[in-house]
Amino acid sequence: MKILNFLLNLLYVNSQMITNTCINCINRQIIGENIDCFNECNEMNNNCDLYTICDTDKILIKYNDICYCENYINCNEYFCTQISEVNTDSKLISYTTYELSLLLKDNAKNIYILYGDIINNMIIPEAFQTNLLAGVDIGGINNILLKRYDESKYDSWLTIQIDDGDIMGRLSTIGIDYSLWDIYNPLIIDNGAIFIDEPLSQLSNNNKYLIAHLTLSDFDSHQVIFNIQGKTDISLESAQNTNINNNFRVSNITFNIKKKKYIDDSH
Repeated sequence: MKILNFLLNLLYVNSQMITNTCINCINRQIIGENIDCFNECNEMNNNCDLYTICDTDKILIKYNDICYCENYINCNEYFCTQISEVNTDSKLISYTTYELSLLLKDNAKNIYILYGDIINNMIIPEAFQTNLLAGVDIGGINNILLKRYDESKYDSWLTIQIDDGDIMGRLSTIGIDYSLWDIYNPLIIDNGAIFIDEPLSQLSNNNKYLIAHLTLSDFDSHQVIFNIQGKTDISLESAQNTNINNNFRVSNITFNIKKKKYIDDSH
């Protein structure tokens, strides 16, 4: 199936941009040879925008030579938003799992707090939750739990890049009652936060910060709203200089997720 999808994508590419070596290698795959064409088609591998075709309601994003078809994108001075669907071998009926991320620009060095206050609420829509043994509120699911409880991959949680269950204890939360959050009730935060204990930490090695893993109903459109604060400089010298403001803050960061046209599209 992977080879077939690749071949279908090739139909959209100008034939002059595909080397004969690549074409010959793919033809050998078609007739049954067990070979890898990555090196032969390396030019195309490094230019995924040449062969990645998105649906009309999605936008093509190229980031670190990887192409994504995203439902919605919004950029500001410090970052761009990203919405990705998480594909799983099995799936819940009428639900899709999404990961929401921020792609930091060069002038933003990290994200260290997600918050909601009385003026700018943080709003997380109704979402699927697993039981207490298999689910978490923040920081993702530990791999041991993922292997033992298959349903834990559908659990909804918030984070700042950490997705391994926060085994190092770097993530904290305050002022948020997660027990109110389920498939019937949204999480509306007007005096709470999720934060990294060490604000100078740089948890991402590629400037992509995961902030939510949400399993949402396909029957409805959803709007997710965050407020964040980060650093433009994470050096110790900058932190010790009280005359330098190395923080940035962005309010009402909005992710719009459209309801599914066809329920079979869920993951």
